[in-house]
Parts: sequence; C-alpha cells; structure tokens
Amino acid sequence: MKNVIALPTLYKRDTKGKVRVLTIEYGYDDETTAGTRSVAGIQEGQLVTSGWKLSTPKNVGKVNATTNITQALAEAQANWDNAIQGAWSFAVLGLVLGTAGMYEIERKDASGDWPERPTKTTKEEMIQPEEKKSKEKPKGSWRNRTGSSEEE
Repeated sequence: MKNVIALPTLYKRDTKGKVRVLTIEYGYDDETTAGTRSVAGIQEGQLVTSGWKLSTPKNVGKVNATTNITQALAEAQANWDNAIQGAWSFAVLGLVLGTAGMYEIERKDASGDWPERPTKTTKEEMIQPEEKKSKEKPKGSWRNRTGSSEEE
C-alpha cells in the first residue's frame, strides 16, 4: 500500500513481564484498493507484521454506503477498539516516558452507568458526635397516624 496510516500503539505486559506492543494500520493505493493489518511483538524486539486484509465497499448505492477506504478505516478502528477492551491498555505515556504515575481506565458497567468514586470525609465530619435517636416507640398504628402531632 502506498498510503499507510497507523492508529495509536497499544501496550501490555505479558506473563513474563515483557512489554508487548500492538499497532493497527490501514492503508490504500487508490479508490479501489484498501485494507488493514497489524504490527505486534515485544517492544524493542522483533515485530511481526500481518498481511493486508483487503476491504470491500459495503451498502453500495445506499445512503450509508462506504468506499474501500472508509471501510478499511472502520475495520481498523473496530480492531483497535476490540484490542483496548481486552488486555491491551492505552498506557503510552507511562511506558514511553517512564513516568511513575498510575493510570486507571474505567468503562461503563452493564447498565450503562459510570462507576462512582468514594467520597472523602474531612476530619470535622469524623469528629462530630452522632445525634442520639429517640428510643421512644411511636404510639398507635400506621393506619391511625395522620399528619397531625396528636397521639391516640
């Protein structure tokens, strides 16, 4: 392919502690030839480049039609998204720059909500004594209670 575009490189640490890299690429020669491939291996080691998987246009003649190039881009993005949902992490800054920071990647849960972070309590909140609750039992039944303060 004459024109090759690489998506951001993904990194992960394998069971032996080595850093593995994965780069998804898409490329095209002209309007009729486009495809995707991956480059993977151990960082600073030998990388294995897969062969080109040629893309074909989808939904030709329809409103949502894709060309070979747009289809190759969509396939590359889908492969990249699948890789990042698995064991691969987007810790480019931590590995390349050697920072000691920690990154946390969060996803929405099954119900579509983001996880909640625990709230921090201040010393003042911890020192304040709890209010004593009245040990008196309410009189009467639930049926007889009204909004007034009268007891039966």
